[in-house]
Amino acid sequence: MAIIRCILNSFRIRYGISYTAINAYTALAAEQMVGDSRIIFNNMYLAANLGIAIGSTAVGFIFNASIFLTFFIPVLIFILCIIILAFKANIFEEQSEHKVKPGHSVSDDVEDPRIKIGFRRFRLNIIILCVAILIVWIGYSQWDSNMSVYMLNKGFTTREYGLTFTINAGSLLIIQPLMNRVISKIFKYLKTQLLIGISIMGLSFLVLPTAKTYMAFVISMLIVTVGESMVFPTIPALLSKFSTNKNRGTFQSFYSMFGSLGRALGPYVGSLVVTWLTFGHMFYAITIMMLLVAATMTGIKELE
Repeated sequence: MAIIRCILNSFRIRYGISYTAINAYTALAAEQMVGDSRIIFNNMYLAANLGIAIGSTAVGFIFNASIFLTFFIPVLIFILCIIILAFKANIFEEQSEHKVKPGHSVSDDVEDPRIKIGFRRFRLNIIILCVAILIVWIGYSQWDSNMSVYMLNKGFTTREYGLTFTINAGSLLIIQPLMNRVISKIFKYLKTQLLIGISIMGLSFLVLPTAKTYMAFVISMLIVTVGESMVFPTIPALLSKFSTNKNRGTFQSFYSMFGSLGRALGPYVGSLVVTWLTFGHMFYAITIMMLLVAATMTGIKELE
């Protein structure tokens, strides 16, 4: 048991470091690209979910063949990632300035957004975003935890509960590319995209208190998938707009820290509400919290 606990803790540390590093590296790439930089964050999020979908599907077949291969294949994949990083990770650091068009260039450094926005307003921006990340993940983590109990109490099977995540991953592969093409053209500011996305995620929980059929849970999951496709790639993109090359990693770590805190608190807080009240009260509370957080997005001062 102690060995398993050490393995899990080391995995969490690796996940926190690598996730922050990937977001920071994506932000660096976005800073040096021409056009709408949010596209690269959407593509990164799509690639991550594509990996989840492939991995979740493959693990069932691999596990039946061999438990050893279930863990050995991920080791090989991580080694491959290390090799790629060792030879290609410095692609954005080799030049101090990259030519992108005749007469246009992208500098490695940018003016500090704190000066343009104002230090007090800038601090308020970061606080609003951190609280939003926390609340969104407290709500979203219910699908990974208390929702299983709710669905089993309703008479659904574990297989049907697990299938909702397959639907989530599969539909996201369709929804995310559409969002990638459409959203960036409709909404000028990232905060507007967050406002709408968080609202959609919150409203998805209103389907659940009266859900009696499996289709109702599928509909709720599809709605929350639309919301998350607008929210999760946009938060690191907005943090990137508030950062410079010197503090990009620090700012991206806010997403990892408060996201992890939300995932840790979500199941516990949700279980307390269910114990003291009902599942319905928990769903309504999540909707209210997310709508309130969505409204605070209007208080963010975003640079064009």
